[in-house]
Amino acid sequence: MTYVEGEFLELKREMTSDLAKEIVAFANTKGGKILIGVEDSGEVVGVADAKKICEGLSSYIRDTINPDISTMISISVEDFFENEIVVIDVLRGTERPYYLAKKGLHPNGVFVRLGNTSVPVSEFAIRQMLLETGGVNYEDLVSFNQDLHFDYAKKFLSGHGLTLDERAMKSLGIMDLEGFFTNLAFVISDESTYNIKIGVFKDEKSSEFLDRKEFGGSIFEQLTEAFKYLQLCNRIKGTYEGLYRIDSPEYDDSALREALLNLLIHRDYSVSGSNLIKIFSDRAEFLSFGGLVSGLTVEDVLSGVSKQRNEKLANIFYRIELIESFGTGVSKIFDTYEKHPVKPQILPTPGAFKLILPNRNYVIKPVIYKHSKTDEGSKFKETEEFEDERTQKVLDLLFIESRLSRKEIQERLGLKQTSCIMLLNKLEEQGLIKRMNKGKNTKYLVRKGDYA
Repeated sequence: MTYVEGEFLELKREMTSDLAKEIVAFANTKGGKILIGVEDSGEVVGVADAKKICEGLSSYIRDTINPDISTMISISVEDFFENEIVVIDVLRGTERPYYLAKKGLHPNGVFVRLGNTSVPVSEFAIRQMLLETGGVNYEDLVSFNQDLHFDYAKKFLSGHGLTLDERAMKSLGIMDLEGFFTNLAFVISDESTYNIKIGVFKDEKSSEFLDRKEFGGSIFEQLTEAFKYLQLCNRIKGTYEGLYRIDSPEYDDSALREALLNLLIHRDYSVSGSNLIKIFSDRAEFLSFGGLVSGLTVEDVLSGVSKQRNEKLANIFYRIELIESFGTGVSKIFDTYEKHPVKPQILPTPGAFKLILPNRNYVIKPVIYKHSKTDEGSKFKETEEFEDERTQKVLDLLFIESRLSRKEIQERLGLKQTSCIMLLNKLEEQGLIKRMNKGKNTKYLVRKGDYA
């Protein structure tokens, strides 16, 4: 009988220095078996003193592999005709990632099994294993980069009454009890590799940029500079009531502020990539990595239920009074749209979270609708301006939010059921909107081609 190396089997002629690497790889992947006393070719040659090897293996494994993996391993001796081989059975570990003690929790110390080879993994893969198995938050893990500086964070936080000395760092979770910087430290440090990209687009659907900016560095620097830029992009519409001018910004500053804070505080920092803010003529979109925290729904968020992805980061913002209490940010945003017919939207996916703020000054051009009449067999087109304010609001709402039910339109615009039905029927007859599906699933969709 001969053996063949593969995904679940490793062959060793004798006990070697890289044995721990193979054990780590099996424990981090799907488990496997190591045979000592078998050539790479699969030929069984046996070992000289199997019992002595077994006795030494237990201490060897304890000394070379972290965390303790002894409960996931069994060591035995098998007779193969006149030869004895040592068999190490490795189960998939429950405290992954396992790593070589001398190398530490770094890519050159963590291995997985790929085919018949044990290979090192990336920093991202290490983070994922930690999050999957230990229920550990990303911000609590020790940062791979320990050469961190906090010039901006210290200046920013001191301006809000918080001194960032070593004691405070340990209390806030920026540094662990052994003095190592955590991932929370990396996020707020000058060396942070996360950033915000903001793009300003020509109109409501164009991909043509009018301007674009990128903000990096400490998360506090990103917050400060990105908010300044958003304020510059927030155009003001001036109207007059008698002698007095009334200024109406496209977005309430508090809505922009809360949307930006939400973008930074609740994103999934275990995933690399940029936070994105897209400003169109009719809306601003805030997109961050990480969908809703497990167990939450959009309805929960709208009702003020809060579950933190980055609890320690949120606590810092709470300590410096940039957030008042958990779960109130979204409510504040919606409050600024209380009198606006189009409301903000929350569109989560498994991997991302999008918040859409409507531009409160966005005005769709007056509706021109066309219909035809038949007079004694003669067809002609008549064009007229639509002046019914309620109907204009229905069209505006459908144009921006696309498909809505009669009940949704009725509630958004504060209409009575009968009035809403009459308006929708009238618009459908005129060909400005169309009805999708039937019964309880009925949705209304504006015909944008005729809505200029």
